[in-house]
Formats: sequence, C-alpha cells, structure tokens
Amino acid sequence: GKLYFRATVEVELGGTAYTAKSPLTVVDAVEPVTQSVCQSIVNSNKAAEDLYRDEWELNGDQKAAQAKAVDWLKVQPGVTEAGASPDGYSIWMRHESGLLGVVAVAPEGLRATPGFGQQTGGLTKQLNISSRRALVLGAYESELAPTDESKIFEAALDESGCPPFQVRRQYDGYATLKEFRSMGEFGVVAVTTHGDSAFDGISELAVTEYGWENEGTQEILWTGEAIDCADFASTSQSTCEKDKDCDDGQTCVITSTEFDSSSVNIDGVCVDLRHGDLRFGRAALGSSNYAILPSFIAAHTPVEFPDSVVYLGACRSLYNGTLAAEFFGAGATSVAGYTDYITSNFAFTEGSAFIEKMLALDPNTGTGKNLTGDALPNPVPDPEQPGWFALYGGANLSIMDSDLINESWETGNITGWERSGDGRVITKLGCYAPVQGKFMGLISTGLGFTKQTGELSQVYCIPQDKTEMRIRWRFLSEEFREFCGTQYQDTFHATLTVNEGTVDEAVITIKKSMVDDLCHPTDCSGCGSQYDLLEEACIAFDQGGVWATRWQETPVDVSAFAGAGPVTLRLFTTDAGDSIFDTAILLDDIRFK
Repeated sequence: GKLYFRATVEVELGGTAYTAKSPLTVVDAVEPVTQSVCQSIVNSNKAAEDLYRDEWELNGDQKAAQAKAVDWLKVQPGVTEAGASPDGYSIWMRHESGLLGVVAVAPEGLRATPGFGQQTGGLTKQLNISSRRALVLGAYESELAPTDESKIFEAALDESGCPPFQVRRQYDGYATLKEFRSMGEFGVVAVTTHGDSAFDGISELAVTEYGWENEGTQEILWTGEAIDCADFASTSQSTCEKDKDCDDGQTCVITSTEFDSSSVNIDGVCVDLRHGDLRFGRAALGSSNYAILPSFIAAHTPVEFPDSVVYLGACRSLYNGTLAAEFFGAGATSVAGYTDYITSNFAFTEGSAFIEKMLALDPNTGTGKNLTGDALPNPVPDPEQPGWFALYGGANLSIMDSDLINESWETGNITGWERSGDGRVITKLGCYAPVQGKFMGLISTGLGFTKQTGELSQVYCIPQDKTEMRIRWRFLSEEFREFCGTQYQDTFHATLTVNEGTVDEAVITIKKSMVDDLCHPTDCSGCGSQYDLLEEACIAFDQGGVWATRWQETPVDVSAFAGAGPVTLRLFTTDAGDSIFDTAILLDDIRFK
C-alpha cells in the first residue's frame, strides 16, 4: 500500500514550545512487477488486438469484433475482468496481479490508436502562468507527421522572444513515463499523442483498490515509451547521487547525506517508479507502449502546477473530464483538449491555431492579446468525427507575462526560477527573517543539499521603462573570521546576461563578494574592501563558527538591458578551496524602478 512519513522537531520560540511537522511524504510499497507477468499481459493484449483487427476487417462490424476480442480476453489465464468502451474503440482487461491492460483499435487517421508494433521512442480577472518553462511531448511525432502540432508548439514558444520560454521537448520513444511525471514543473504543457476512454464497467473493488477519484470510464493517454518486459527482470537498486547515475526509466532517490572532516557524501538508490504506477492503476500496459490514467497526474505532482495551461492533443482527452479534473485539482488553470474522437488533421489545425493565438501580441500595447478563452476557435466539430476542441477550467489565463516571476519568493516556493544545487525558499534561518513579506530565497554551498554550489536563475524581459534593479542579500559563512586571508574563498555572485551564448553576449555584474571582501580589515592583509560589520551568527552549520553580514542592498543600472529582449538573472554561490566549511546567502526584495 502507501506508507506515509513526516519529520518532527521540538521548537522553542518566545518562551513557547511546540512540535513543528514537515509535510507528509508518501512512499509506494508494492510487490515488484515481474518480467513474466508483464510479458503475459503484453502477449494477451497483442493477441486480442490481432483478433479484433482481423474480425473487423473480415466482417466489417467493429462492435462485433470488439465483443469477440473481449470474450476471448475473459477466458485467458490470469485475467479477472475485461470490457469494452460501449461507445468507443478500446477494450481493457484487469489481471489477477492487479495490473491493467488496454487495447486500442481505431480507423486510421484518428488520434486514438498508437501505431502498433512501434518500438521507438472564466473569471474576469486575468491570470498569468507562474512559470515560463514549457514541456512539449510528441509521443507519436514520427507517425503523425506532418499533422503533428507538437513541432508548431515548439517553434512558436522558442521564437516568442518576450516572454522568453525555456522549452523542453521530447519526441517518440523519448516521451516516456518519466517525462510525463514531470508535467507539474511546467507553466505550458503540450502533449500530442493517441488517447481514448477505457475501463467502463470495471468493478467497484478495483476502483477502491486503485484509489481512483472517479469511478467508471477513465480517459487515457498513450506515452511514446515502448514496453520492454526485461526491464522488470531485476529489482536490485544501484546507488546514485543523481538521475544520470541510473538506468533509463529509473529515478535517483536521495536517502542520506553524511559529513566528515574532509568530505560530504550524498547517497541515494535508483528506483523504478513504473512498479508503483502499474500496481496502483495509474498506468496500463498496451500491446507495445504504456498508457497513463488520470490518477497518474495527482500521484506525480508533489507541488502544484504553476497555474499552467495544458494542451492534450489526443482523442477523448476531454471526454468525461477525468483527466482535466486531475490536472485542475493539481494546480493547472486551463486544460484544452478534445471531447471525442478526432482526426489528426483536425487536431493539427485547431492545436496550431490555439498556440498561435495564445502568443499573439496587441500591436497597440505590445502585450498579450488573447486569454485561453479567446484562443479557442469558433466551436465547430471535426467534420469527419464527433469530437470538438474544448476548454476546461479558467478562460482567463495569459501566457504572455514577460516580467520577473515570483521576484521575492512570496509564493513560498521557487516557482518561476531554475535551481541548481541548493536553492530554496524559507521563512526563517535561525533568528534571521525576511526583509519584507513572509519568505526569502536561500542559496548555499552545502547544508546537506549540495557539495559545492547553489544557484537560482530566471530568464525574463526588463520593461523598457525600467532603469534600476535592487536586490537585498545577507552572507553567512563558516569561513569568517578564522579563514580570512586563506584559500577558502566562498563567493556570492549576482549577474544579468543578455544575448546569452552568442558572440554579442553582454553581462552586468550586480554583485561579487568573496569572503575576504567582507572580512574585517584587520583579519588579513587586503581584507575588508566591502566590510560592513560582521556579527556572530545566531545559527550553527555542521562545522560551527558561523559569522554573518548585515542585510545589504545592491542597486544596479539596468537601462542598457531594458527593452533589449530576454535577460538571465543568476544568483549563485560557489566553493573555493574546500567543500566542508559552508556558506549560505539569504536573498529578498528584488524590485525595479
């Protein structure tokens, strides 16, 4: 089942003691999926699909062929129940192991049936997405091309200028379950794939065991990930520090961080999350590829979607709302999709028009012209199929905000920012509180989160009328004061870069402060060029002896970059000379005038 964990710590504040509790962490505890069970289901699916296709072609009666394939499935060893979508093309089965199988057979040209045998990879107030990171998943781009709108989404977002989107794109076999699990990290999500509805009539017991929020028919989306049952041949878990240390399809889960006198050791294990997804009915096995069900969305969204717009370019992606409700409940603001079966030509036309309208600029103001509701075309059905293009959720969402997002972290998280190493949002560090509001940013060279660096960065556009940016920061380090004048020189950098990665790249250094710059002038020869008081900190890190500056305010002239297109703001700290004595930088109150 599911195991629930939280950490508690006794806290005394202002003479009052209380127990502080971390959020719950949920861990799936399941029997591993075996290679033989996987292969048994895949084989049954393939055989049922072949029977379905052959009967349909022989007799020309889709419903009779579908019913015959279902009847055949019901008598197969290990199959506990099976059924068909009474008004659709899919058939489904449930195995005695609890794993689900789906077979989708539909006329050619619909967004309902994956290419079988494939082995490759409205409110009135305007709302804005809270992240300009975009994810484009074209799970069957090679098959659907040239009528796959995923490349239209990719090009339009890449070329938008301001606002500047950071686009991650994955096609065919690279549009894996792991990529689908990451959808909650993005402000714009575009998925083009095959879809359908299935599991109409599944038993109430199964629904209860899976913990589905909605009974009955479930909308499904096919991933580009081909099934290889050999992936389940071994359940051994190798050690890791990051995902790149693990096999394809696995995730590195950090289990411990240890410190000694000379090093920091971060340990983790490689975990295959497909076991839990299959056991809990969040994913299903097809005849060649994996499909995801609505419950997959909530299970893999530990932090809410950043007020996202989600486009689901697949048949029946808005058939009964089971997928859209999960996206909406997980924090997405608007979900666009198709109410029934549609042709690939229709989806290409409607989806392409949708993203182009969402990115359209008002020529008089230079700002976004359309909200999600405006970007929907006149409601017309597919002339060849019963499906319509539709919108679920807010019709008042814009993706055209170019400004710095979550500039002082008052959302309570790093929404809008990119993180590397230790970069996070906190309410307090020891006795140190934010300058304003309830939250502040933190980057560090360690503190159990990283070995050497911490960074928060964001790409945005500075409005034409802005001339100055200000940032507040505070430097805490174990390298004050006994290490002044030594090789231990942790550094805080803040930079603005325009035309990044090009020959005319330009950089403004907002701030660069090394340990020696902030030491007292008497601590070493050449120290103290930026000295403005050091105080013994009210907090200890792992080595102790922490000293801190006061809050510093740094202004910088940004007029040269205003209106010049995308700029990158980087706030980072680095180790020099060791990875033991840690430094933390508190950040707050970024503002423009």
